[in-house]
Amino acid sequence: MPPRLVGDTIPERKRRLAELVRDHINASVPDEHATLVDNQPNLVGHRDLVRVHSTPNLGVIHVTAIGNTPQDNPLPFFQEEGGQDWLEGKSFVAFGWVDAADRTLIFFVDAEFVKNNPTLSKRMIRDNRDRRLSVVLPPD
Repeated sequence: MPPRLVGDTIPERKRRLAELVRDHINASVPDEHATLVDNQPNLVGHRDLVRVHSTPNLGVIHVTAIGNTPQDNPLPFFQEEGGQDWLEGKSFVAFGWVDAADRTLIFFVDAEFVKNNPTLSKRMIRDNRDRRLSVVLPPD
C-alpha cells in the first residue's frame, strides 16, 4: 500500500495514520523502534483505539487524523468541557491529513503544547511541529 492517509471511517483513518507514523519512525529515526498498541488505557483511564509506542526516546505518540478543516479553523475534536485526559502519558501527538496537492502531511507536536492550546488549527500545528520528525509524503 502506498504511504497515504486513507480510510472510509475515522477508525480506519486513525489506524492508517498510526501505521504511517510507525513506519516513518522506524525508517527515519536512528535507533528508535516504533510499534502499534491497540485499545490500551492511559494513566488516567482514557482508552485509545490505537497509538504508537517508540523506544527508547520518543515515547507514546497519540495519532489524530484530520479531515477537510480550513487551515485557520479550530479543530473539531477539542471540546472545552472534554478535558485533555487523552494526552496523559504521551510525549507527542502526530496529526495527519491530506492537503490540496494530495500529499499526506504528518506533523508531530509536543503533547504539552497541545494540552496548553486546546483550540489548535492546522496552521498552529504546522507552525509548532517538530521539524526533525514531521514528514510530507508525496501523492501516489
